Amino acid sequence: MVNGIAYPEKITLGYIPTGSGNDFTRALKLPTKPLKALEVVLNPGRLVPLDIGSAEMDSVPRRFAVSTGIGFDASVCHYVEKSPFKTFLNRIRLGNLVYTGVALQRLFLDPLVGAEVVLDDGKPQRFSKTYFAACMNHPYEGGGFFFCPEAKTDDGMLDVLVVAGIPRIKVLFVLPTAFFGKHTKVEGVHIFRCRKAEIRMTEDSPVHTDGEPVAVGKELKAEVCREQIMLMAPVE
Repeated sequence: MVNGIAYPEKITLGYIPTGSGNDFTRALKLPTKPLKALEVVLNPGRLVPLDIGSAEMDSVPRRFAVSTGIGFDASVCHYVEKSPFKTFLNRIRLGNLVYTGVALQRLFLDPLVGAEVVLDDGKPQRFSKTYFAACMNHPYEGGGFFFCPEAKTDDGMLDVLVVAGIPRIKVLFVLPTAFFGKHTKVEGVHIFRCRKAEIRMTEDSPVHTDGEPVAVGKELKAEVCREQIMLMAPVE
């Protein structure tokens, strides 16, 4: 929906969650139950500014509110969309199990590739055996992973997470700690802050925006839009 808004600065956004991950609600402390969220939309306690990001693949821009990424995190999104168990587990409110199961599978099946990341200063940083790179407007992604604990939704910046050079078996143990933000001190986990980022992979990799699979390619560009959108929120 955010991608379809022509003039974000003219819109006030109300959010009613119906999915399984609901990362958007976590950082903004929005109700996770649809009826409670509807009450906020009908009677907002306050309006808060929200940054909107713009991702570009093959010169086609696409807006995002939470995150965009290339590599492992996008691969999980791609395969979750194809999972025959997703609809069933969503119905019994165990949808996050799909993400966990697919993540464990892709961790050992997806190839590790070289990556080049260019941030605001224009200096390329190179990584080998890269799992993924994610540009985050929120602290959370992928159904509760606290990937960028210091990310802010209204500071005009992106937090860029790059995971590279870690043995797969070690990632298996590091990944659960990311639910609590304890992964940030692990060697091979890199977090940067910037207004725009260019990420180039040495091989074609899946790309997502806000958890939706959108492309497969080698390059992802992301930046913060100048315009913010106002979001309906409950009283603090």
